Amino acid sequence: MNKSMLKPTLLTTVLLLANNLAFADCFKPKTTKSYDYVYCFFEGLAGVKLNDKRGFIDRTGKEVIPLKYEYSLYFSNGIAPVKLNGKWGFINKKGKMVISPKYDDARTLYNGLALVRLNDKYGFINKTGKVVIPLKYDSAYSFEEGLAPVKLNGKWGFVNTSGKMVIEQKYDNVDPSFNDGLVGVALNRRWGVIDKTGKVVTPIKYDYISIENGRVYTRLNGKKSSYNSSSYQLLDQYNDGSSGIVYTIRCPSGSRTSFTSTTDKSTFWSNGRRVNSMNEAVQESCK
Repeated sequence: MNKSMLKPTLLTTVLLLANNLAFADCFKPKTTKSYDYVYCFFEGLAGVKLNDKRGFIDRTGKEVIPLKYEYSLYFSNGIAPVKLNGKWGFINKKGKMVISPKYDDARTLYNGLALVRLNDKYGFINKTGKVVIPLKYDSAYSFEEGLAPVKLNGKWGFVNTSGKMVIEQKYDNVDPSFNDGLVGVALNRRWGVIDKTGKVVTPIKYDYISIENGRVYTRLNGKKSSYNSSSYQLLDQYNDGSSGIVYTIRCPSGSRTSFTSTTDKSTFWSNGRRVNSMNEAVQESCK
């Protein structure tokens, strides 16, 4: 991932996190209109675009929400962000504006909260429009795995869904979201990795880092390397079409074991228990 120091935008956040939203379906139905673009289905509705206007269709191809919006994002928890007359609000699946268009920017609900921006300040609202986390931050990303990065006075930290700062604001830059309990952070243009408690699990000394399936990839002075931050090894993963994704891992003891997740990796099961991240599933499986 490119560790740009540029201020993040909500559109960038949408592109980074879209793959994590549950129940995406890219089925393309026959439609009565020839749209410029038909997006994927979320919660039974898909965004459509024609002549720079957006609306929504159902799975039969029927246009159920008129093309009148300047921009629209995905449905989540029954509502979707839309831009009308230069301002963002939220509509329900019947097209009713349930949160009035007053924000300068907004994004889809994730972990039950939507990131919004007004007068260059960022905060979070719930599906009723109630401000849960005040619009006081200079920048922010959406929630992932229960935490969201927020920036104030030039430094980044992480808040929980109640707005409590659970990881101290001290970083110059951060990755947009946690990945299986890990996230990249930067100090003095050097990158490392912390976990959800704020513990440093990869020293903050690298030119570049990325995280995938619990494995940390690093680059320092042009030299690339990778390692598994938790000493567990992912041996295989596949989608079995019914249970979801099946993972096979090698535990520190050398034994092999398996666990599963939903296809969107929002929920994991290990030893008959439901857990919220891959790291938790790995640790439970190797008990």
